[in-house]
Amino acid sequence: MPQVQAGTSLPKGAIPARPDAAVAVGALVLAQLETWLVDGYEPRLGYALAAAAMTLPLAWRRIAPITMCLLIFSILVAMDLAGHPLDSAYVMMVLILALYAVGAYRDRRASVAGWIAAMALLAALIIIEAGPGLGDFLFVGSIATGAWAVGSVVRSRSEENAALVMRTTELEEDREALVANALAEERAHIARELHDVIAHSVSVVVVQTAAVRRRLQRDHPEEAVQLEAIEQTARQAMQEMRRLLGILLARETSLGLTPQPGLGDLPTLLAQMRESGLQIEFQVEGEPRPLPVGLDLVAYRVIQEALVNVLKHASGAAATVVTAYADDELSIRVSDSGNGQPPTAADPGGHGLVGMRERVLLYGGSVSSGVESSGGGFTVRARLPLGAT
Repeated sequence: MPQVQAGTSLPKGAIPARPDAAVAVGALVLAQLETWLVDGYEPRLGYALAAAAMTLPLAWRRIAPITMCLLIFSILVAMDLAGHPLDSAYVMMVLILALYAVGAYRDRRASVAGWIAAMALLAALIIIEAGPGLGDFLFVGSIATGAWAVGSVVRSRSEENAALVMRTTELEEDREALVANALAEERAHIARELHDVIAHSVSVVVVQTAAVRRRLQRDHPEEAVQLEAIEQTARQAMQEMRRLLGILLARETSLGLTPQPGLGDLPTLLAQMRESGLQIEFQVEGEPRPLPVGLDLVAYRVIQEALVNVLKHASGAAATVVTAYADDELSIRVSDSGNGQPPTAADPGGHGLVGMRERVLLYGGSVSSGVESSGGGFTVRARLPLGAT
């Protein structure tokens, strides 16, 4: 069934919606019952045909409401001119439905034009029936205008709701785009840091291999040749990795080989945060042990970004940082004594919860965050499997 928007002109082959067809059939039945059962309708067949012509157009009240309304009024005027006025009870019901449709299913300008045309036909109808008479016009016109006004209010509310839904959808799309951009930027940032970690490690391999090769050059030339091949392969791997990352991070101006921070650098980080006015309590549970460089960097970044979020969203609060070493995992908890205000999903620069999750998921861990039920502060928890490579 073709979909037709309310207020458009009647297209060829348009099929009314079932509810509108049901309204038209119901009005037709009531009109026919009144025509055939109540005295005073002669000739009955003519009045029955007029009743059908009055009610059946209601099926198109959403498709072409103004055409429908003018057709109904034209039938009333034609019956008056023929000397068979339609003073039936169903006529008022039909007029109310028709004027309501004009107000509800056309835009404001067309709706007003339709109402003016309907009132002009109503005035002509009253003049034909009883001559100029303001009272009858005001009585019937006020009822018809009330129905039109109700329809106009319904249309206005529907338009406002549609605009609100559209705006909500746009805001949701904007939020998703913001999160996606932050996610992409954070992944690029992680790739940059991983490049530094891997490049630093490979450069150490190259330097140590070259040193061993030089020592073995005189007494073990064959082994030295093999080490030279290893050295060249490592150098080539560094070049290819730099080239690959240059493609992924076109906006980066330089690619360094600086070692990235780890949990061993936490004292410096905590001192900087304390200088910014944040009170921090640091606790270590279990026996600390060396971590792989990448995993160590992830743990450091989680704590760093969680503390930055405390500064942003819980100004004046105190923070507690706990690192807990178990046999198979490292747990991190950063909580504050603030008002439980969570950080946004995508802080400027791509950090925040998005960055934490990306980093931790890269090493098979998990991140959770929420408001502490007891104190009301916000807490970030991370779990990093120590078996991650």
